Amino acid sequence: MDVERCPPRVAPRRSGAAGRHHLGGPAIGRRAAGAGYRPEDFPDLPELVTRTRKCGFEPGYGHVSTLAEWDDYEWSWTGSLVTWALQQARDPAAREQALSAAREHREAWLGGYRQQLGFVTLVLHDIRQPPETLGQEPSDT
Repeated sequence: MDVERCPPRVAPRRSGAAGRHHLGGPAIGRRAAGAGYRPEDFPDLPELVTRTRKCGFEPGYGHVSTLAEWDDYEWSWTGSLVTWALQQARDPAAREQALSAAREHREAWLGGYRQQLGFVTLVLHDIRQPPETLGQEPSDT
């Protein structure tokens, strides 16, 4: 297995018992690199699946988020921060820091990686499970 090329959200889960299901949700590239990232930073979906398999996981199910789902996520991310800053921040410096972070993130999203990056959720099966243990609950030991 090529652990060096394991997607970041797949490799750390390796510490679990063999045979468990894992949920991975990394960003993927949808178009040519841009907005300050390189193609190797965010592989496209076929490359992500290849890397995942090289790490010893077999994808069993996947969902690629639509642009509307991605937009909902981003608006929620920035909107929650803005709401907190304007309704709950008691310190003016904290308020400005939160607003600045929301603005910076929103600008990077709308002016940069929107429609260039995507998000995929994969249910991964750890293929290290020996065939004789199929159907048994994995132990936590």
